[in-house]
Amino acid sequence: MPTQRLRHLAQILFVLLTLSSAVACRPKEVKETGALAPGELTQEERESRVPPCPELDRVMCYLWKACHLNEKKRCYQLGGLYLTGKRVLPNPTHAKRFFTKSCKMNEARGCLGLGVLLAKTAKKASQREKALEYLQKSCDMGEGEGCAGAGSLLLRPPRTPSRLQQARESLEKACKMNFHLSCTPLGHMYADGIGGEKNQPSAANAFRQACEKKDHADACFYYAFHLQKGRGITADPLHAVQLYRKLCNRGRPSACLNLGIMYAQGQGVPRNEANALVLFRQACKKKLIAGCRNVGLAYMRGIGTRVRWKPAADYFEQGCKLKDAQSCFYLANVYMNSPNMSNENTAHKYLRTACFQGHIQSCNQLNALYEKSALDVEGYEESAFFFRKSCARGQARSCYGLGLLNKYGRGLETNCAQAQIFFRRACRGGIPKACRTRCLKKKAP
Repeated sequence: MPTQRLRHLAQILFVLLTLSSAVACRPKEVKETGALAPGELTQEERESRVPPCPELDRVMCYLWKACHLNEKKRCYQLGGLYLTGKRVLPNPTHAKRFFTKSCKMNEARGCLGLGVLLAKTAKKASQREKALEYLQKSCDMGEGEGCAGAGSLLLRPPRTPSRLQQARESLEKACKMNFHLSCTPLGHMYADGIGGEKNQPSAANAFRQACEKKDHADACFYYAFHLQKGRGITADPLHAVQLYRKLCNRGRPSACLNLGIMYAQGQGVPRNEANALVLFRQACKKKLIAGCRNVGLAYMRGIGTRVRWKPAADYFEQGCKLKDAQSCFYLANVYMNSPNMSNENTAHKYLRTACFQGHIQSCNQLNALYEKSALDVEGYEESAFFFRKSCARGQARSCYGLGLLNKYGRGLETNCAQAQIFFRRACRGGIPKACRTRCLKKKAP
């Protein structure tokens, strides 16, 4: 009898436990009845546990309270205000704290804010990797700005192939999510084959998207360039001219330069060399070396003005002082070809400067100058020093020049045996005239 009673009580307890667990697992019914689940706090109890707000600003205190009641969006907003200092003094520590809390509750913009904050303050590679982790997390949750941030961070050193591929993928996601500013670096990656194969049509499309949606100057310039050259898309010089003109008026010197070239060539607009010269001057005033060089060429060749050698030399000199090898080359040609400024010493000086900077035409012209047996200019020793170093590295033109210096005893003692060695090296390096050049010892009388 007692055993039966115990079994009956056990059955009753089992039923009660089953019912209580069923009630606890039915949040809808609990919500409808207003009953609290076991261990659940009332709203008043939850609010009573919120730490006192340390700020005087009402908005800050509202966000403070909401965040501590686990409203993830408010945590992100609170972190943003602490980061920017719009309503209180900036406090990166508080910003990091609330971004972290928001991110843990799977708020995409909270992870974004945390990633951006860590990326800005990172001093070590490990800290940058942590920032990248949060930016990738926000990207995976559909935040386009997080994808853009991750892509930008991956483009920083070390630029390994795998990281560049990840950067390209992240920027592709951001661009597709209509974060259009990321389309510009993506366009450069497509155009230059970074992180994958070159894809000029995709590059043009990415530049177009950033230009049309965000009016991004860099994107508009490269989109115009693709339209001008027909690179990856159908050439449209007229549209390119419109974009270049707009950018030039906004102060972009490279756009003024390209627009000037189109006027000089009559591409997309009627040919107008005077307009081209005005645009080249605009680019030069903005300190664009190529602009100054083109003004010099216009004066030297009579494009849009009469031939004037002195202004041409002045513009070329500006570029040459800024170590532009082409400007030095053209400046040397002014001193070689000008009827009233002819000076072989000065021409030699600028040809040597340009050649030392790796300008092949200058090296060829310098060697042509050295072929003159009666040449009398200064600076042979510098040429010999440079030619010896670059010849040892396999530069055939320098070997030929060094042979000429040995042949005529310029900066070195005349040495036909050495000259012939260098001529043979230059011949093997692909300089045809070196194969024909000889240095013969004079017979004693």
